[in-house]
Amino acid sequence: MRLRTRIAGGLGLALVAAALLYVGLGNLILSTDVVRGLTNVAPEELTVDYGRAWTVWPGRVHLEDLTVRFQDHNVQFYLQLDEARVDLSLWSLTRKKFHATRVRATGASWRMLVKADAPDADDARLEAYPAIPGFARPPVRAAVAPPLPAPDLLWTVQVDDVDATVREVWVMEFAWQGTGRVQGAFELQPLRHLWVRPALLTLEPGTLSLGQTKVSTDFSMRADVDVAPYDIETHPDLQVLRPISASVQLEGSLDDLSFARLYLPNLELAGRGSLDVDVRLLSGKLGPATSLLVKLDPVKARQDGLNVVGVATVRAALAPGTSQPTFTGEAGGLVHAELEEKPVRLLLNQVELDLVLSSHDLVQGVALEWASAHVIAAMVEDARPIRAAAAKRMPLLLPELLGDGPLIFSGTAWHTPAQTLVQLTDARLGAARLRGVAFTDGVGWRAAGAGHVAGLTIGARFEAGELDVRPFVGSQWLHQEFERMKLDPNLAEPSPLAAFNLRWEPTPAGGAARPGS
Repeated sequence: MRLRTRIAGGLGLALVAAALLYVGLGNLILSTDVVRGLTNVAPEELTVDYGRAWTVWPGRVHLEDLTVRFQDHNVQFYLQLDEARVDLSLWSLTRKKFHATRVRATGASWRMLVKADAPDADDARLEAYPAIPGFARPPVRAAVAPPLPAPDLLWTVQVDDVDATVREVWVMEFAWQGTGRVQGAFELQPLRHLWVRPALLTLEPGTLSLGQTKVSTDFSMRADVDVAPYDIETHPDLQVLRPISASVQLEGSLDDLSFARLYLPNLELAGRGSLDVDVRLLSGKLGPATSLLVKLDPVKARQDGLNVVGVATVRAALAPGTSQPTFTGEAGGLVHAELEEKPVRLLLNQVELDLVLSSHDLVQGVALEWASAHVIAAMVEDARPIRAAAAKRMPLLLPELLGDGPLIFSGTAWHTPAQTLVQLTDARLGAARLRGVAFTDGVGWRAAGAGHVAGLTIGARFEAGELDVRPFVGSQWLHQEFERMKLDPNLAEPSPLAAFNLRWEPTPAGGAARPGS
């Protein structure tokens, strides 16, 4: 009996001593640079740091102000956690593997960017990229990728059962701040391999900024992401999308449209709108039920002396059974322009837009297949600047017969990477009625049109930079011109202009005018 008591007492003392030794030695290691020295063998690529850390139970570590900084030839990222409780597999550390079996964290901040090839010094978009401490700006990709380090020099990071609150997500120029949550698991060996199985990111309505512009104050997102295990070296550029499957929903108001200058420096865009996006990605391919809806009301645009005020709606979808994403849109508005220094006011009562992309496979690359814009009805109330410009190019008294307006017209424009065609379906100006087509295949513009003015049929041809006006042509002249231009002769058939009553409805002070019908 005494022997058993002594053995039990000895084991108890040994356990207490072992626990005290673990607590003392563990906290000593955490308070020095031992851990940093083990993980930061290549600090120009991977750096792990923390403000304070302690442990009271074997394998469980509490950390404050934890940061992980990483870069390779193509990307950079920076993770910061305000507080974290991490359960570690101590045995895995002997195999250069940081394996966290459970992580609970608060205040996560995630910043990520893709390096640029050769940025301009004044590239506003690059200026909006996240600043990552210790890495140079702007983030430029080296001309030659550095050789990969030996596998035995790299640590593998595996994190299971993550559950963390999120306060910031900043990817490329898109910066969100608010309250969110991330759950999931992943494994990464820098420059070697990666998997994510599965992960859920939920961002409650918060602030979305692009550069200095607050685009939305109630932007929200839900993203379910699964990344199959893949070799980083064998998946360059867009190939990195092949292992990814995801369901992403985005929603929010658009409070400031001036961010467009990041992409189109000469465009001034103002107004408000809303965004609703649902993206389904299956192994790098856009899946059925992918959709987009953007509404702009009102929107004001100015570029190169052209002013537009109006409303617009854009929809996109990938219907089941098709591999080509299709965008449709409708718009209307008031366009202020100048013609030979004379103001012209154009009312677009209704414009229908269509755009088709070449493929739903993002890895293979997505390009424009074709696009079209159909002007259902438009009007220039005061056509005197148009008549004055015509007087410099048309012979005899023809401009005087046109009248002052209004000019009412409809038409369609088609565009592919190889050619552009603009059809004036029907136009009326005073006593004149006109129709015609302009076409280019990248070599130069060619155009032909015909009209009825004061009982006369008049034709006009534009080719090789020269305008040729013919006062007296036959009824088949336009068909013959289209055949000569190798265009469909049916484009020359008159299309009755739909009956409509164009008017301009002003809205209350502070609002934007809108087209009426």
